[in-house]
Amino acid sequence: MAGGSSPPPAPDPVKVAEAQTQSNKETSQFQAGINRADQYTPQGSTTWRIAGYWPDGSPKYESTQAYSPGEQNIYDLNNQARANVGQIAVDQSSRIGNMLGTPLDLSNENVSGYLMDLGRKRMDPMFDERWQRQEQDLANKGISMGSDAYGRARTSFDQSRNDAYNQLLLSGRAQGVQEMLAARNQPINETTALMSGSQVSQPSFVGNPQTGVANTDVAGIYNNNYNQQMAAYNAEQQGNNAMMGGLFGMGASALRFLPFSDARLKKDIVRTGETGPKGLGEVEWTYIWGGPRYRGYIAQEVLPLFPDAVHYSPEGFMALDYSRIV
Repeated sequence: MAGGSSPPPAPDPVKVAEAQTQSNKETSQFQAGINRADQYTPQGSTTWRIAGYWPDGSPKYESTQAYSPGEQNIYDLNNQARANVGQIAVDQSSRIGNMLGTPLDLSNENVSGYLMDLGRKRMDPMFDERWQRQEQDLANKGISMGSDAYGRARTSFDQSRNDAYNQLLLSGRAQGVQEMLAARNQPINETTALMSGSQVSQPSFVGNPQTGVANTDVAGIYNNNYNQQMAAYNAEQQGNNAMMGGLFGMGASALRFLPFSDARLKKDIVRTGETGPKGLGEVEWTYIWGGPRYRGYIAQEVLPLFPDAVHYSPEGFMALDYSRIV
């Protein structure tokens, strides 16, 4: 009879955690591998390879993208165009360096000189043509050069011309300032535009389809196994308790209700330090089927000293008649 069997040991949490971690690691590596699928399209391809390993032994992947021959040619041409634009921007920037090092003069004198230069280019030919017509008109009227009438006509014409220039200076300052600023900023804007056109574009990556793989519940397997062992142990103990109850029932008349004191039916035996007749050592114990703790002797130790006090059940377990231990 296996009445003295022990309950199964509980799972070691450290070993369970290590096993679960290893299972998670293997699952993640497998999942990474099936998710890194090579892709091939008319425009190009994306391929994966193991480029090395991490300190824990996990594979380290790298991805490579490649254009198809036609797309690669277009890509190379675009790169060359951007490089050319970038070189033009470099050349242009060297030319505007001196200009930016010279402060822009927006004083009244400088702006007026700028306006007068513009005015002469446009207004002087117009006034010269107008005077030629007026001078011809004077000649047709018989007014000759050097006469008083001719002098008055010339004076009036010159005053209108001066008034036109004065009006240009009075009303054209804002426009002149804007034109001077535009002339200064134009090469800067062109260089900026060239630089933006030569920017390096960010590479684009194609996403891979993700497949999820569930981790193995190693901890659950450990716990289920432990629970099954514990259930079997509890069932065994219930059977032992039922059998012990049967022993008490069957041997009640024969043993005169004597208590079992067989060491095989006891657990958690502790010496109390007390001694009885002929030096018998007193002990405390709990029966293997449970219940409270008892105090007394062990039948195997009583047998050589007081053999008449020891009685046997039909199954061979010893009980004690304490009245015979004197």
